[in-house]
Order: sequence, then C-alpha cells, then structure tokens
Amino acid sequence: MADAGIWIDIDPVEVMNAIVIGMTRQLLSIEQKRRDKVVAPPDPWRNNVESSGAELAVAKYTGQYWTGAAGTRPGIRSADVGSSLEVRYTPYNQGQLIVRPGDPDDRFFVLVGGTLPRYLLRGFIWGWTAKQERYKKDPRGNGIAYFVPSQDLRPVTELQGALILDDVPF
Repeated sequence: MADAGIWIDIDPVEVMNAIVIGMTRQLLSIEQKRRDKVVAPPDPWRNNVESSGAELAVAKYTGQYWTGAAGTRPGIRSADVGSSLEVRYTPYNQGQLIVRPGDPDDRFFVLVGGTLPRYLLRGFIWGWTAKQERYKKDPRGNGIAYFVPSQDLRPVTELQGALILDDVPF
C-alpha cells in the first residue's frame, strides 16, 4: 500500500528542460500523426510538458539518468528514466496509474501527480503486477488498460531499494 508520497521540486533550469522536451514530443506526435492515447489534462501540449517534468522528478529522486528521449524515436521503446523506470503522470488527486497490455512487464511504473515545478511521487508497481484482471478497464472505448489505484501501489520510499536489489521475481 502506497504512503502519502514524496514531493520533489525541480529548479528553473530543470523546468526549462521539461518544457523543451515536452514541446518537442508534441511536435513529433503531430509530425508523425500519432493519436494521443489519453489526453489529461485536455491539452496535449501541457500533458507532454507535465509528463516530462514528472519523469525529471523521478530521475532526480532516484539518481537515475533522464534523456527525455522516451517516445521520440519510433520503434524504439526505451525506459522513461534509467533502464527500468516508466513514469505515469496524472493531474488528478485521485488519478490511477495506467499500464497498457503492451507495456513492459519487467519495468517499474511510477505514479506521479503535481504540476511544474513541484511533483508528488505517489507509489510504484511492477508492470507484470499491474496487469491483473481486477484493474482491467476500458472507460473511454480506446482499448483496455490496467488502472491501478494509488493505495495498491508500493510506497515510493521503497523504490530506491528495489532498484538496488533489482527486485525482480522472475
């Protein structure tokens, strides 16, 4: 069960990096005619910027490298942060961590809330653990996904230890 989470502040230069990466991602999406899977908030430009800021906050907390390149290279599925962290951003206080059927089973998924320049790291879960029948939904008719409530996530305070131990059960 996740605890209240940890707040991470990103500095003005980091904010600028998140904005540049987020805008670049949205421009590439337009150029490649990609459809947004989920639009929340209902502004894909803002969603890309906030998601980039959330990734940067997770990188800052864990000490893992953040390239900002995830999602910018068609056909290449690199992790959002480091080699094993996927970040899911939500602007909603009761937002859930969303994992899709094609997402990697062997990566940690971290739920992050907040907004530039302050983010709340709420908890994490393995990809394979998130893919349970009880979390499966298709609320908007866009295809099924797994919606994990924050109370079912592991506390974010355990994330660094899990990364060190490579907490992989398979």
